[in-house]
Amino acid sequence: MVSVLLLKYLEELGKKEMDKFKWFLAQGVDNYNKIPHGILEDAQSREALVSTLISKYEPDRAGRLTVLVFRKMDKNFPASQLESDLGKVSTTVLSSSKGVTFVDKYRVELIQRVRLVDPIADDLKPLIGDEKYANIRSSRTSQDKMRVLYSFLSGGATIKEKFYESLLKNELYLVKDLAGDSVPH
Repeated sequence: MVSVLLLKYLEELGKKEMDKFKWFLAQGVDNYNKIPHGILEDAQSREALVSTLISKYEPDRAGRLTVLVFRKMDKNFPASQLESDLGKVSTTVLSSSKGVTFVDKYRVELIQRVRLVDPIADDLKPLIGDEKYANIRSSRTSQDKMRVLYSFLSGGATIKEKFYESLLKNELYLVKDLAGDSVPH
C-alpha cells in the first residue's frame, strides 16, 4: 500500500529533514498546490503527514509528490527506490477495487451492523492519525464510531481498501453475509 511505503520512507528522515520536507510541501512543488502551514503543523507525526498527503492528493499523486520532494532535497537514492516501490504497489492497488466497491455499496449496513469498530480503528490508525483515531474511539455507540470512521474514508481508494481488509479480519461473517460467497477467506 502506498501509505505504508510513504511512512516507511518518511521514517528514515531525521527531524531537520522532516522540517525541510514540510517546507517544500508548504512552498508547492511543480504542479502540486502548496499545503498551508497550519495543516502541516497539525500533522505532527509522520503517520498524520502521510494521511494528509493521501487525503489531499490521492495515493498515486502523494507518492509522486514525495519522490519529487526527495529529489529537491537531494535525496536521489531514496527517491529512486521509492519510485520503484510505488510502481510495484500502484498496479496492485489500482487493480484491487473490490474493497472500495464493497465499502461504498454497503455503507448503511456496515454502519448499523459492525460491532468490532475499535480493532478496525486500530488497523486504520497509521492512515488516519492520532486525532481522528481518538475521535472514533471517543464515540459512544458502535454506530456513532462507524459514522465517524466513514467520515475519514474520503482519502481515496487506499484507505477504503485497508478498511475492507480490516473488515475481512474482524467482521468476516458480516462481510460474507452482505456480499455472499464471493468473499476471499
